[in-house]
Amino acid sequence: MASALARAAGVDAQSAGLHAFPGAPASPQAIRAARLYGADLTGHRARMLDEAMLRDAEAVWVMTEAHEALLNMMFPQYSRKVNVLWPPIPDPFGGDDRTYERCAKSLLEAMQRAEILPSAGKYRCL
Repeated sequence: MASALARAAGVDAQSAGLHAFPGAPASPQAIRAARLYGADLTGHRARMLDEAMLRDAEAVWVMTEAHEALLNMMFPQYSRKVNVLWPPIPDPFGGDDRTYERCAKSLLEAMQRAEILPSAGKYRCL
């Protein structure tokens, strides 16, 4: 959801997972939650993070300290690029619509706080 929300705001963002099921679509709950903020996940397909993505990335943002630790263990040479959104955001995987909606709102707020997204405008979170 984070990359779709960022792209909808005009930020060049990509998504990849540490435990992704490559080729899997976004969950219906994620699609609906992203849509609430004008983002489209209908064409999303999961992919695993790889070294080329990290090498080419300007910055890497993760949702929790556990993600950060695992990423830094797997690819220590890119640890300077890795940042954790604040506050950390639990993975909504398996949750209901409300869980995904809360996650989308938390992602927007955290990305604004990190100055990835503007703090005002289309995605202003109250």
